[in-house]
Amino acid sequence: MYILETNSFKYYLGERLLFKLPALKLHTKSRIGLIGLNGSGKTTLLELLAGIRPIPAAAKIICKTTMTILPQLKERLSKSGGETTQAYILQALKQQSGLLLADEPTNNLDMDHLLWLEKELRHYSGALILVFHDRDFLDALCNEIWALDDKQLQIYQGNYSNYQQQKIISEKTHDQAYRKYIMQKTHLETAFSAKQQQAQKAVKTTKISLSEARITGAKPYFAKKQKKLQQTGQSLLTRLDKLKQIEKRQSLPIIKMNLLSSKLWQGQILVRAHNWSYIIDKKPLWQTASFSVKSGDKLAIIGPNGCGKTTLLKQFLKAHNKHLPNVQIAGGAKIGYFSQDIDILDPDKNLLRNLQSTSSQSEALLRTVLIRLRFKREDFLNQYSF
Repeated sequence: MYILETNSFKYYLGERLLFKLPALKLHTKSRIGLIGLNGSGKTTLLELLAGIRPIPAAAKIICKTTMTILPQLKERLSKSGGETTQAYILQALKQQSGLLLADEPTNNLDMDHLLWLEKELRHYSGALILVFHDRDFLDALCNEIWALDDKQLQIYQGNYSNYQQQKIISEKTHDQAYRKYIMQKTHLETAFSAKQQQAQKAVKTTKISLSEARITGAKPYFAKKQKKLQQTGQSLLTRLDKLKQIEKRQSLPIIKMNLLSSKLWQGQILVRAHNWSYIIDKKPLWQTASFSVKSGDKLAIIGPNGCGKTTLLKQFLKAHNKHLPNVQIAGGAKIGYFSQDIDILDPDKNLLRNLQSTSSQSEALLRTVLIRLRFKREDFLNQYSF
């Protein structure tokens, strides 16, 4: 039994085509993993299906069941990021809707809660559409993959591993077809050009006198030859026009990030803590600890939700701006901080203006960095909600 159906339609953001959808059908046991690059339209598609975003006039979406959407960006509760995510998940699961749309529900969850969520979703009685970037989750939960790629939604049967295998075969087949197309196109273009040159030479009778032409009938001969060559050329041109055009498959450039300033601190200790403990509301978040962080170190802070991971990072910021007795930050060192709920961004500014508000670099350099991170021009100049 199908619980949701759509026709094929296109969705535009302003004048820009975001994606083109085929006709979609979901049944009661659908377990769909929705994947794609950032900005490809995954969240927009969920919002269209859920009725949160107005659909185009040509679109038709029929839902025959109850539906719940678990949003990616959640209103922060008076809890940690992981605990906020847990609260949203529990609320969504309690509704027991026929279709659950989950937009990256694993954000900020610790390992124990990741396993808990996988178990809950595996036994969920309704259908699921899940936006995930975790391959293990997609393999464990999904029986179908929807891939938003190059403004098209492609549907693959099976889990993520099956999708990868099918994708490799599809790309190989496409590349072979493209090479064959280029060979045929080049051959026809070369042959057409040669016939054009022969036709032009056929009428060059400057070395034959008028009397000779009258006696030998050379002029009609060359005219007939030219016409035949032109007809052959036209036939080649017709074949070229009828040749099915195949576009070259687009490959994404490798993202490279050069942290030039790291060389200035090579081998130096940037953070040093001695006999450091932290208590909030009479609750100790961590006991006495001593450690140091050197330039070049790459550290992971792990622990259950609510144990104080984010608080620890914020204490480093506090130590940088204000002296803490047991924590020292190297003089002249700068700390970059990216929060889990993206509250460092100003929603009233576009991406470029957000960068300019905290960077001393030129606009030209900032644009270059955004492009190298695969942002398109309209992505960092248009107004978006973060």
